[in-house]
Amino acid sequence: RDLHSFPTRRSSDLTPSASSFSPLTSLIGLVIFFLGLAGNIASENELFALRRGAAKRKAKSEGKAQISYDKVYVIPPAIGLFKYILLPHYVLEWFEWTGYWVLGGGLGLGWNTPALWFLINELVPMLPRAVRGRKWYEKKFGKRAVAGRGGFAPVPWL
Repeated sequence: RDLHSFPTRRSSDLTPSASSFSPLTSLIGLVIFFLGLAGNIASENELFALRRGAAKRKAKSEGKAQISYDKVYVIPPAIGLFKYILLPHYVLEWFEWTGYWVLGGGLGLGWNTPALWFLINELVPMLPRAVRGRKWYEKKFGKRAVAGRGGFAPVPWL
């Protein structure tokens, strides 16, 4: 075949078009993104605070002046999103990137975009990691401490 017979993309094909722009979809994507971002930061801060507190208690009980966070593990108390899932920061990160993808779609960039593939590349390794993380919490702290919470969904086996 002749190289000239293959379809090519023009630069105009890659730019947003006015006909595919959706302010409502863009707004929804932006809201999802910022809710995910805020929730992700809040849940990560909660985990850091729990770990910091446990490290301080461990150092004090061992009579050490130096606080080490290495190998200090805690299970989050069942409050807030941690009441239903053990790894809400994973789920909120997925929300964040879903919002980013929806925002791009609403701006007319299309739906099959690098943002979609980034989201998929986030989900594929993190879903099984969340399931394994829940099993690790159960093994480390016991079934009672996990108290029916899921790894990434409010279902005990996920």
